[in-house]
Amino acid sequence: MSFTEITIAWGGELSQDVSATIATKISQEIPSLSTSVTPLSKLKPKTLPSLPPTTLLIVILQTIENQEPSEDAGAFVRFFKRKTHPSDLLTSGFHLSMLGLGDSNLLLDRQTTGSKDCNDVAFKTWKRMGELGIKNFGELGVADERTGLTEVEVWIEGLVELLKEKMA
Repeated sequence: MSFTEITIAWGGELSQDVSATIATKISQEIPSLSTSVTPLSKLKPKTLPSLPPTTLLIVILQTIENQEPSEDAGAFVRFFKRKTHPSDLLTSGFHLSMLGLGDSNLLLDRQTTGSKDCNDVAFKTWKRMGELGIKNFGELGVADERTGLTEVEVWIEGLVELLKEKMA
């Protein structure tokens, strides 16, 4: 699969910075790709199923307090939570990559915490979009602000390498 367009959509203040980093890295490594960055609040979830298969949507979802999405991502997450969608809603269109950002400092009431514990929104949204037939591009990435988001750079490098392979 060769992509002609990449849209990076972010939900949360921290995810905005990460989105800009991803866009810069892709533009440097694969300048032939058209890359845009937008807040998830500007993305209309109802129109997503009509995106062409040559589009890669990269979603950066931040989990905030009480395992909720950021304000920017709220409508996007709620849209895909609906149980009334047909199971093939996302089978004919775009591909999806997703990175979850969380902060396990918000979960200090637990015995142990890590990036898998503080990325509830990303895990649930990734799973639900899979149930609706999305074509995943790569693995779901998760990162923890408490550990300095060290997982982000590794995930970005993996995504860019996968893109290079698919574009060749």
